[in-house]
Amino acid sequence: MWGSFFDRSHTDVWQFEYENQGAYFWKELFADPTFKCYLSKRFNEVTKTGESLNYEYIAGLIDNTVAYISEAVVRENQRWNTIDDFSGEITNLKSWLQQRIEWMKNNLGDFSSCNYIETPSLVISKIHYNPKETASFPESDDLEFIEIQNTGNTIINLTGIYLLKLGVSYQFPQDATVAPGKSVYLAGNTDTFQSKYGFTPFDSFIRDLSNKSHHLVLADAYGNLIDQVEYTDKAPWPEAADGDGFYLELINVNSDNSLASNWQASLDTVLSTTDFDTGKYNFTVYPNPTDEKLKINSEQTIQEIVIFNLLGQQIKTFQVHVKSVEINIRELKKGMYLLNLKLIDGARVSTKIFKK
Repeated sequence: MWGSFFDRSHTDVWQFEYENQGAYFWKELFADPTFKCYLSKRFNEVTKTGESLNYEYIAGLIDNTVAYISEAVVRENQRWNTIDDFSGEITNLKSWLQQRIEWMKNNLGDFSSCNYIETPSLVISKIHYNPKETASFPESDDLEFIEIQNTGNTIINLTGIYLLKLGVSYQFPQDATVAPGKSVYLAGNTDTFQSKYGFTPFDSFIRDLSNKSHHLVLADAYGNLIDQVEYTDKAPWPEAADGDGFYLELINVNSDNSLASNWQASLDTVLSTTDFDTGKYNFTVYPNPTDEKLKINSEQTIQEIVIFNLLGQQIKTFQVHVKSVEINIRELKKGMYLLNLKLIDGARVSTKIFKK
């Protein structure tokens, strides 16, 4: 150590155990076996071939920079005469980095105990990324939401679970839980969500979902991946979810939600949740599947019947004022569709139908 400066030239010491201890909590963290395991695991990841702390990658950056500033080095030395051995200094720099990285890899310890972790059965099942602006709700970002569903059969403790990627930001608070088969909604604005959808969300996130493309990654407190979805506003993703009053909904929560084909566009006029009472809207649709005629019976008067494909595109519309009606879907192609009914009180209910 010279004067009041610390000697950081060593490649084979932990600085907080040598001269410059810094904040004491670093030493406490380093002594924690769980933290140490994940630190070692992460360092192993970022030093792999092609990663940002891999020596060959760093050496390549140094060489590219040296080539870029080569003419400036000459001018610098002509003006100030401060560079005695530029190539030697670069060699020493690269040598120090190589030794330091190797020493750290050999001394951080084993990470096998945290390499394969069982993560909770949480699924991102609904995404409203570009809500439609209306006179009642002119600020569409406030209507955004993300639904996360517990698809398992046990209560999940959400402590520390968070959205990992850039963009929207959220971390669940201490001891928050979600019951088996239940969902939590994270909203752009809790008050607006309550006013629009009729029930209170679990919480609100920070910043907004992208109206173009967004990579949502749900991870535990140590960064272990739980679930991820990367949607876009283009086909094959349902395009009606892009500002036309629909949200993205996973058709089956047990399916692969990374595939656009497993998502549909659902109308946001009625938002269903496992805790939301939709029992007052009683209706039947039969036979289902059918190859031609579809009968619809409702306790409330139906004002409009709309059929959407899985891209959220409107295929057929029927203006009616009845409680029972028969429609013909013979010309539809074989597959699954979304049948949406507008009732006399303004509510909308939906169900899936299948054309044989």
